[in-house]
Amino acid sequence: MKDGIFVSYSHSDSTVVEQIVSVLKKTTGKEVWFDHKLRGGENYFSVIANQIVSNKYFVFIVSDNSIESDWCLRELEFAASEKRRIIAIWLDNISISPRIKLIIQNTHYINWYSTTSDFFSESVSMAFDEKMSYPVIANSDRDLDELSAQYQKYYLDNKEMRKIIRLLQAEKNEQYSVCFIPENANLLGIAYELGVSVEKDYNKASFFYKASKYFGDADGQYLYSALKRDNDRNNQEHIASILDAADHGGILALTYVGDCYYEGTEGFPLDKNKAYGYYERAARAGGTVAMYYTAYGYTCGECLQQDYDLAYMYALKAKEKGFPRAYRLLGFMYRDGLFVEKNLLKSVELFKDAINRGDYISYCHLGYIYGEMGEVAKKVEVYKKAAELAKQGKIKSGMPFYRLAVLYEEGSGVERDYETAAQYYLKAAERKHESSRKYAVSCILQVEGEKRLHYLQEACTLNCDTAARELGLIEKGKRKGDKEKLSDRAIGYFVTGAEQGDIICAMELLWNYSYIIGNGQDRNDRLNAIKWFRFFFANVEAEFIKRLSDNKILATYYYAYAIELDYDPDENKPDREFVLYNFKKSVEDCPKHLRLIISFAVDGYLFPENSGSGLVIDVPHAEEILNFAAVHLDSYYEYISSTEPDRLMAEQKATQDTLRKGYTFISKCYKCGKYVAKDKERANRYRKIAKQMEL
Repeated sequence: MKDGIFVSYSHSDSTVVEQIVSVLKKTTGKEVWFDHKLRGGENYFSVIANQIVSNKYFVFIVSDNSIESDWCLRELEFAASEKRRIIAIWLDNISISPRIKLIIQNTHYINWYSTTSDFFSESVSMAFDEKMSYPVIANSDRDLDELSAQYQKYYLDNKEMRKIIRLLQAEKNEQYSVCFIPENANLLGIAYELGVSVEKDYNKASFFYKASKYFGDADGQYLYSALKRDNDRNNQEHIASILDAADHGGILALTYVGDCYYEGTEGFPLDKNKAYGYYERAARAGGTVAMYYTAYGYTCGECLQQDYDLAYMYALKAKEKGFPRAYRLLGFMYRDGLFVEKNLLKSVELFKDAINRGDYISYCHLGYIYGEMGEVAKKVEVYKKAAELAKQGKIKSGMPFYRLAVLYEEGSGVERDYETAAQYYLKAAERKHESSRKYAVSCILQVEGEKRLHYLQEACTLNCDTAARELGLIEKGKRKGDKEKLSDRAIGYFVTGAEQGDIICAMELLWNYSYIIGNGQDRNDRLNAIKWFRFFFANVEAEFIKRLSDNKILATYYYAYAIELDYDPDENKPDREFVLYNFKKSVEDCPKHLRLIISFAVDGYLFPENSGSGLVIDVPHAEEILNFAAVHLDSYYEYISSTEPDRLMAEQKATQDTLRKGYTFISKCYKCGKYVAKDKERANRYRKIAKQMEL
């Protein structure tokens, strides 16, 4: 496999794609392949598939055109099934289907539509840096209850709050020499922007920020650009200014750029390694928020080498500034004995301090400590308090509801009540709490009566794990017999589950549509089977594949996929190479299907009138399949010998008879020029092979 790049795109976007390809070549120094030079008459899929397999990187150009292109999606799914390293470049800020999101959610994202050319090149360079791992969103306390632009734009400690009051009075007294000192101008601007001790006034905020910027203050430059960006959305100009402010050491700018890299927003690629680089620079310069983030990184080892000494130092510095989450982090350190001696009472004190400063999510952690101390009643009390604050909107996370759900499901400190637990799980899932999404359904299945179905339907809308599957199975159970097709309702649930990542749902769809492993019958079933086979192989995880392989089931899936592709209901022009590719995968995983493959070639393509296959005679394709099978005969016989030794001789004779029948027919066709052009050499070769099989 070469260290090259395959680019998948819609031809409607070819003009901009050529620009992107130019940047890819220049920035990475790698060979880039895209299909602008394919000649008419070439076997399109064969060329594409070979290029995807032979190149290490797969770049998917995301646009309105590409996400509507079945061919682009087919390329993406094939690349995922072959474990290529996928990088998504977005031409537009668009919504994508769950089907696409499932494949590219943990890949590198690069925005073309809202960034400068230099920054785009930097993002490309970063995406192809072998030292960097794929970005993965970690579940942590930094999800919904972190201070951010949505909730509190800038952290102001008590000292700064008091100073703002004095500066507002100085402005009122026309003491402008004091007001225009850059540090003071920044505080006045923040006061007018956020309405701190004064009415909000965008113009005055802009005025003071601009004054600070004029005197060369990097934070003033950031504040001015951030304010303008929020109102006129001229991203490229203002992001460039913010990056410049960060380069000049602006604490707020460094923290903001760190946030953008951490979350993958504002056109920045998601890159937590780079985020922590900015956080640590800001922390060293005295940034309170950045001190906390750096302490957090050193505590859990997120992109920083785990170092409890440095974590404790930065947490203490942020605590000195009164930063609420610093108290929470120190509470964790005393709870778990990280650097400091384990002290649950000290941990309780710190969590209470965090709560008193407005960090209400700490109620959940306080409740956990009470549980560790055996004070169950207190644990229940604080969890309920947290849930009430969450209902009031003072806690954004679903954690309080999740903690109560677990209590009611287990009957810990409260009477066991699966229905109440299910309701709390669903409230937490509504706030995208991942653990609640994971465990909600197992609890709901304990609920009796019609309410179970109601809760499952709600869980399905909230993307809870296996909810759609359970609903699909309920509908499936209404069938009169195993051979009856699934209802539209059942199919709808299984499709939803598959698109949410439940591979079992995809398998249910295969069992419904596949001719070989399911109830497939007509042309539409074959089309759907092909679609879900592609989906299955693009999204199934390696561990699940291994399980299927260990149970000798995976080979059947490859074999069934090849059969569906070979029937090709569209134009009866299946891609022969992709069919053989899947036959090969089947035999490599387990040779047991080789006999079936041979029979399929002979009875299906050489004697269709006798087999009822519905195919037309196709000598070259049958020849190709039989030659492929002949190479694997020894491994097939070894497999039979090891699994069913008593059948070996009979199986050898039956296989040889089928092969002889096929090669004899092929020889006659080449001899007389029937179905193929005359070819005496081939006719003689296959006649000899057939003769040898009589011995």
